[in-house]
Amino acid sequence: MMTKLKPYIIGIGVLFALWLIGTLLVSSEVNTETHTTFDAPKEYIYNVINDLNLQRKISIMKSDPSFAMKCKNITKGKNSQCSYTSEKYGNGGFEIIQNNADTIYIKQSIESGFEKNYTYVFDPKDSTHTDVHVFIKSKVSKLKSLFKYFSASSLKSESEEMMKNAKLIVDDRQKLSLYNGFYVKNEAFNTRYFIYNAETVKGENINSYYTQTLSALYQNAIKAGITPSGPACKLYLGWNDTLNMTTIAAAIPVLAETNVSFAKSLTIPTQQAAVVEFVGDLRGLGLAHVAIDDYVNDRGLKINPPVIEEYISDPSISPNENTWKTNIIYCVKPR
Repeated sequence: MMTKLKPYIIGIGVLFALWLIGTLLVSSEVNTETHTTFDAPKEYIYNVINDLNLQRKISIMKSDPSFAMKCKNITKGKNSQCSYTSEKYGNGGFEIIQNNADTIYIKQSIESGFEKNYTYVFDPKDSTHTDVHVFIKSKVSKLKSLFKYFSASSLKSESEEMMKNAKLIVDDRQKLSLYNGFYVKNEAFNTRYFIYNAETVKGENINSYYTQTLSALYQNAIKAGITPSGPACKLYLGWNDTLNMTTIAAAIPVLAETNVSFAKSLTIPTQQAAVVEFVGDLRGLGLAHVAIDDYVNDRGLKINPPVIEEYISDPSISPNENTWKTNIIYCVKPR
């Protein structure tokens, strides 16, 4: 009798096993919440979390030597996106879904089909202390959800590690004015005078326009008997990131206000400035500009154009581009 029933029993067992496996693989949710106090104003922490590019320094995946991120042009604020690869954690991406004055929502999509949702809530206690609440909702397989306590504990440890990493960045910014490896200085900017020619050009044409225009400007200045009072400068008079258009000027500093037919005159008055002393290949200037921009945002300042790139080194005298010195100067004022 049992011999005849055996195939049916085996069939029922297989069906039950398939049902059980299917049930275990259906996604479920695990939630956790942590709280961290930062010894810094809210803006410092908010700006760090609101920049997806910094996930490379905040995420627990940074412990994986193979971890690499690639971001789109805009890394800050709503709709910013970055993708990543990791041999240990798998591949995926981050996206800022929403942000408002006190909350940031970030989604982490994982190639395996699951995701994590991070909600950061910023609660300023006073002018120098901020509480940050991190809520993580993770969609995991039912199999993992059977060990819900351990999954939640793992998420909590992840959140605590992320906040620890974020604190390191915030401390560098607040205490050392260290951004992207650059020290940003707050300096007094004394009145300067320039003669210049300018044009609104596409981003990719900035350098070619500057080189051609500066050469002609120098030739005309020499003919007019004008002696430069310092190194040549590139002035960013205005910009539209959406349209990728910049109003750029090739400028020569002079001792006093100078009116000539072949160029315009500009006087920049005495004020405060955020300055980076950059050394190296000019192709790395972009990161220094981002550093000053972050410094300005953290401290609630406003840029007062033009932005100045002052080329201290003469390439004809110092052919080694790794030694070239450039001062990047942002005149600033309170918002």
